[in-house]
Amino acid sequence: MLSRINLRNLFAWTVAAAGAALLILHLGELNIQWWVMLLLLLTVTLCQWFTVALPGGVFVSLDLVVVYFTFLVFGPVPAILAIYLPSFFHQIKRKKPWPRVFFIPGQFVFAVLAMAWVFGILGGQSGIGILSWANLPKLLAALLIYVLVNDLLVSSYHLIEGTFTARDVFGLTWSDLKLNLVLAPVSIIGVYLFSKLGTIGLLTMLVPACIIGWALVTLFKAMEKDREVSLESKITSGFVIVLFSALTLSMGAILVIILEVMTKQAARLNLDPVVITQLFQRLLSNVVLVLLVTFVVALLLVRYIIRRMVVKPVGMISRMIGDMASGSADLTSKIEQHSNDDIGILTKHFNTFVEKLGNLVKTIINTANGVATTSEELAASTQEMNASQQEISATVQRISQGIGTQVASVRVTKEAIDDISTSVEQVSNNAQDSAQSASQAVEMASQGGAAMMSIVQQMGKIDQTMSHLTNVVSDLEKRTGEIGRITELISSVARRTNLLALNAAIEAARAGDAGKGFAVVAGEVKKLAERTAGATKEIEDLIKEIQGETEQTVLAMNQVDAQVAEGKDFAAKGNQAFSQIIQAVKLSADRASQISQATGNQVEGVKKIAKAIEQVAVVAEEAASGMEQTAAAQQEQMASMQEMTASAQELAHLAEELKRQVDSFQIKGEENES
Repeated sequence: MLSRINLRNLFAWTVAAAGAALLILHLGELNIQWWVMLLLLLTVTLCQWFTVALPGGVFVSLDLVVVYFTFLVFGPVPAILAIYLPSFFHQIKRKKPWPRVFFIPGQFVFAVLAMAWVFGILGGQSGIGILSWANLPKLLAALLIYVLVNDLLVSSYHLIEGTFTARDVFGLTWSDLKLNLVLAPVSIIGVYLFSKLGTIGLLTMLVPACIIGWALVTLFKAMEKDREVSLESKITSGFVIVLFSALTLSMGAILVIILEVMTKQAARLNLDPVVITQLFQRLLSNVVLVLLVTFVVALLLVRYIIRRMVVKPVGMISRMIGDMASGSADLTSKIEQHSNDDIGILTKHFNTFVEKLGNLVKTIINTANGVATTSEELAASTQEMNASQQEISATVQRISQGIGTQVASVRVTKEAIDDISTSVEQVSNNAQDSAQSASQAVEMASQGGAAMMSIVQQMGKIDQTMSHLTNVVSDLEKRTGEIGRITELISSVARRTNLLALNAAIEAARAGDAGKGFAVVAGEVKKLAERTAGATKEIEDLIKEIQGETEQTVLAMNQVDAQVAEGKDFAAKGNQAFSQIIQAVKLSADRASQISQATGNQVEGVKKIAKAIEQVAVVAEEAASGMEQTAAAQQEQMASMQEMTASAQELAHLAEELKRQVDSFQIKGEENES
């Protein structure tokens, strides 16, 4: 996005390039002698060197008059050249940026060509026919277009740059119009006389135009903030503008009428026009001489009247005001009043002002003396009060330090009490835990006692069971003995049966075929006897093993019985010990409960002590804060007293300075003290 500076430069270079192109296109229309062009360039350059800066940043000069005259006499191209080159060098002289250096000449090209275009469209005339009533509106329209185009381009440049407002645009345009509307009639009459009479006709208008231009420049310079123009020059310039504008216009109109009448009479009488022209040129020379003499005489007369009626009284008032400003005025003197006009009334009011100022100075001197005396007394009193305040401040500081020490001690005590409270609270908590543990121990001991009673009872039952089991085992041992004897009997029977079977087999063998059935039975009996013997053997072995195990069981049962008896004794002793433990634990629980209650009471007491210490600390801190505020207030009061002392001393100094300042005024009826 383009900035304002870039947009301004783009606009300036565009106008400059377009203006230069238009000038080059129209250079073929240039038809003027080189020395005349050089004279025009020099004239415009001088006009631009006397450019005047009006309030609001508006610059005006008299170059437009020359451009307007050149346009009406020689055409637009010489008018463009007359303003183009001087404007270029004038911008360089003012150290403007290069875009503006080329922009200003370019915008003059557009303004002159626009003026020529409008003047041509309207059918405007120059030369001898310039003063016709039908041509005057065309001249003014062309002039208006030139001013508007010129100011429009310049204003656009400043609006893009951001240095102009709409009010500035209006101010620029209005100032240019006022200046050129005043001098344009002079240029128009000069064009007519130049067309009719040549150079002498131009000089007839050039002399008063220069005088009026000088007066206008003087007035414009008076409007600048940094220019010092005397009141006499301002009034004289205004008088010259009014007098010579009216005189020049009226004289020009009269000369034009006379020339027209003489020309018509010469044509009617068939006189040579050259003779009429020569006569009129002599008349113009005398008119120019009369104008110059009139200007000098009128200027001297006006300056004398202005000095006597305005400048002298105003100068006396100004000098006296200057003396007042420097402090050396004589308030007893008065300015003489010579008239009752505005200057006389101003003088009268100024004398009244000086008289009242003298009375005021008297009052100031008397007041300053009283203030000086009072301020000295006030300074002495404040010094005494300051000394008293210093003693009070020292006492307050000592008290504050003592209270600060007490506050520190109370804080240390409070911290110790807090530590004790914490410790006692921990002891109370531990005592409560011990009491609770003792209660649990009592309960567990009771449960243990009940368990021991159950063990004792169970041991009794075990003893009974073991006794019964011992009897059963003894019976079993007896039964196994009897079974052993029975198995021995069966074994004996089996042996005998086997022997009988063997004998039967032998007998069967002896019997032959008749004994074969018996032999078979004998064989079977033998087998049965053998199996019975085997089974009896196995039963016997088992009986022996059972008897061995029974004997071991009896031995073990005897040992268990002994151990059960011993356990029964231990259980009885344990039961008795548990009873003692229960009693001891109950006693410990009672003591722990008492300790917990006592430590709880201690915790409450320590908390009350800590709260009391905290209240004491708060009161002590408030007292310390109050003493600090008191000390600060004392310090502020001491500072205020010191400021009051300094103010009293400064007041005394100011009173002395005031007396010294007003002592330079001369007052009626009283000698000033130094």
